[in-house]
Amino acid sequence: MELHESRKLKWFYCVFFALSFVIYIAFGIIYAGASSRALVISSEYEGHPKTVYRTADFRDTGMRIPAYDTCEIPGYIGDPEVYETDLAYARAKKDSFCEREPASCERGTQWTFAFAYNAAVLIASAVNFIAMTIGSFFFYPRFFATWVNIFCGCCHMLAIISAFSMRFNPVGVWCSYNIAPTEFKDGKFSSERTYQ
Repeated sequence: MELHESRKLKWFYCVFFALSFVIYIAFGIIYAGASSRALVISSEYEGHPKTVYRTADFRDTGMRIPAYDTCEIPGYIGDPEVYETDLAYARAKKDSFCEREPASCERGTQWTFAFAYNAAVLIASAVNFIAMTIGSFFFYPRFFATWVNIFCGCCHMLAIISAFSMRFNPVGVWCSYNIAPTEFKDGKFSSERTYQ
């Protein structure tokens, strides 16, 4: 069943979907850049002793955590605005959590995966907005692109939920207190930080 829409409304849809494409592709590129930096850091520090996942009693499990996801490369610098007791408590909670649920800690913070996943979903959504822009003037492209958009929206919501669960688990809380540099250029970390 086709709807009869005014020409003005069709142009509104066209502009709206085109702007959505621009926004989604811009954020997709930002996340792809973050994913790329995380992968470069992980490849540069592959085999580093801090990438070995160890149990609370320091036994080597044989698992390797991507360097970016260890939250300890190039080092761990506790935020001076956070009380030492809070840092120690966060570390103790992280260690206790990892002892109880080692499978949750073997992958580290998982930000490398989160960046790559978000980039893929955002870029796929951006490509879908091209179909929706064309669909501004034709019913069936918009109809099918809307279903694809619903799927991409569900994937994006899953990404948001997983990011919050990673950020607020004990490993994420402990990592959030780290203010060590994360800018990596020409094989070296700069003094710039993610959060200032």
